[in-house]
Amino acid sequence: MFAPAYLDHNATTPLDARVRWVELVGMATPAAAGPSVDIALRLHEVALRGRAATMVDLDDPRTPELLDVLIRTLDDRAPH
Repeated sequence: MFAPAYLDHNATTPLDARVRWVELVGMATPAAAGPSVDIALRLHEVALRGRAATMVDLDDPRTPELLDVLIRTLDDRAPH
């Protein structure tokens, strides 16, 4: 979870993005040929350039950009 973050891809215009919390759900199912794994990712209370949503998942076109901002922000905050 992080507060509003800014990512500048082209060093011209900052990208305003927000993700309140992330839900990652995985389910492994045993099978004769080997286990099957299903993963669901949900980003809750998000906004991207002013377009807000209560929840987006991997099918939403905003998700890749929101995940990019999330990972970059977490990486910037990690101790080096």
